[in-house]
Amino acid sequence: MHHAEITIEEGVYEIRADLKSPVNGSDRGVILAHSGIVNRKSLSRTGFCLAEYLCRELDAYVLTPDLIGETRVHKSGWSSFEDSVNILGISIDYLSDVLGVERIVGFSHSLGSHVLANAVESRRKVVAASTYGGPTVPENMGRYLKYMSGILKIGFLRHRMVSVDDFSKFFDEETREYFYNVMMKRDEYGGDHYSLEYEFSYFLDSIDFLINYIDRFSTWGRPVLVSFGENDSVVRASKQRYGGTERRGNIEFRIIPGGCHITPCREEPVEISKLRPIRDFLERNLASPDDESLYRESPEVPNPNLVAVE
Repeated sequence: MHHAEITIEEGVYEIRADLKSPVNGSDRGVILAHSGIVNRKSLSRTGFCLAEYLCRELDAYVLTPDLIGETRVHKSGWSSFEDSVNILGISIDYLSDVLGVERIVGFSHSLGSHVLANAVESRRKVVAASTYGGPTVPENMGRYLKYMSGILKIGFLRHRMVSVDDFSKFFDEETREYFYNVMMKRDEYGGDHYSLEYEFSYFLDSIDFLINYIDRFSTWGRPVLVSFGENDSVVRASKQRYGGTERRGNIEFRIIPGGCHITPCREEPVEISKLRPIRDFLERNLASPDDESLYRESPEVPNPNLVAVE
């Protein structure tokens, strides 16, 4: 497996990304969308990480663009949610148009789930998508959120800064500890590029995209796995709403045992192996239609042979 940091330039976008490549190349690819607070290094680093795990397990290219971090957008008024969607879409096109990938699957973490749901709609080579820890809004809340957004955009509230510390209490304890004590302190996680403060307007301008990514995936129609960590407090309401549901149309739902919100960002093989059901789903959908063996469910147990490569 090869690791490279690349730059993808298109229009106003100068996208920094990590690319994991199988030694002999591949016609399969995975696009990763990280959450809204951290950069690509949360999912892709030179050490063991989710991107490396998927590259080795799936024998596929794994591309992780920065949606917010080192990526540059050469226009005024950047940091909109729409730009994140465009960045991910351009990165998907890079897999197909530059690397020649024929079948692409997506994985998203947290708010990256909303980005992925919007980016895949017009990309025909994306055959399936999976999410972890993507928050949802309560049913019938879309109209109310848009109404409140219109009110809050008026006056001084629009320019108020919101700190990550202001809402860190909503995260489970394991996530808070790992974020502050590991990710914020280790160079390989790219903590210097984390955005810890946002203008309130960033969230207001994102409401049209944030309404419900599950509804967007449902309209998309291709196979989707929506998963939530058993111990992830961020998606408590989502687990109550979907936790007892196995399938709705093209969407499967799954609770990941022992999973916290931070789990996809961890570096320990035993933690990453909790996401084995997601890996199995992606493999089944990367398989060509005539390879029926990969469509059988794999055992949902940690892989004892999974080790980090020095």
